[in-house]
Amino acid sequence: MRRNMFRVRVSYLGKQYECGEYQSLKLAKIALEKYQAQAILGTFVAPVELKRRARAQRAAAQAQKTTVGQWSAIWLESLSDDAHRRSPGTIASYRSTLRAHILPALGETPLTALTPEQVEECANLARERGEGAYRNVVRTMRAMLNAAVAVQVGGLTVSPLEIKLGKTGSRRRTDEEIPSAEEVTALANAMPPELELAVLLAAWCQLRLGEVLGLQRQDFRDLDKPGKATLHVARQWLSKANPPTYGAPKDDSERTVVVPNTLANKVVKHLAQYTPDGPEAPVFASSLDKTRPISHNAFARRWNAAREIARPGTEFHALRHFGLSMYARTGATTAEIMRRGGHKDVEAASRYQHGSLKRDQELTAQLDSLIGSK
Repeated sequence: MRRNMFRVRVSYLGKQYECGEYQSLKLAKIALEKYQAQAILGTFVAPVELKRRARAQRAAAQAQKTTVGQWSAIWLESLSDDAHRRSPGTIASYRSTLRAHILPALGETPLTALTPEQVEECANLARERGEGAYRNVVRTMRAMLNAAVAVQVGGLTVSPLEIKLGKTGSRRRTDEEIPSAEEVTALANAMPPELELAVLLAAWCQLRLGEVLGLQRQDFRDLDKPGKATLHVARQWLSKANPPTYGAPKDDSERTVVVPNTLANKVVKHLAQYTPDGPEAPVFASSLDKTRPISHNAFARRWNAAREIARPGTEFHALRHFGLSMYARTGATTAEIMRRGGHKDVEAASRYQHGSLKRDQELTAQLDSLIGSK
């Protein structure tokens, strides 16, 4: 049976506050006198508010102990929700950079104790593996720390990252880095037969590697109609995502391009010989699982072997650069080149309306003659 309890209430600034229950009248009177004195002095704080403040202090103290490793796990998880969504490829890149460079050096460091000097030292260590690793560390740290500042983890209000990365944009390749039409053909011929078309599509349809690997049978239309064959660039293959998956093309650059006649004939043969049945069948299927595309790593091994034979050191992306350069030679406008290549630029967005499928057909007809001449 519950003993009688004595409840204490105090009026302060016209409002009554509960100040607890006590087992004896004597204790209740002592408490009442204390709270009344605080009310008179203007120092009264309701017990419920004191408890809330104590909880907040404990939470803040705990948050200050959050390490870089703990926050990175929370942050990566948040990148999949609608409010902070990143592509699977971006998340995979962040995770890889964290695992290889950031966590070994800073994983156990409390987030709020992280200094600019520690961040810079971590980035410089990565630089020993190459400029690309350095920039990846800086970009990943910036994104992760900015997210921490946004929600003030442990009271963090300023990012300790002070490194400024200069804008690199798209690196301009020299003439020596860009293959000739004859060299493109040699590179394609040096690839395994089931991957020869990948080189030709990257060059003459100006595709990125992820877009090439993301192609499905359903993406080709009107291959039997001269001058009308098209390729719909609807996705890219993100083989480095966990798990591997399809994603939107870079910069959401979904587009339809006209396929040169000479190349359309090769597409027909490839689909018949190497592509599984079904509209969603990958054009360049993995030898281990025909329901999914070949991975970037597996493709890179074939490409590296082929370029050693045909043109050592050639980057696969140089094929796209070559193709857009050849497309420009036909007299295409800047807007038409941007449309063909799927480039996105805020300042040039208004020029996209001038690129049309009909004009693409006309320009590709000229491009087709260039292929034939080579």
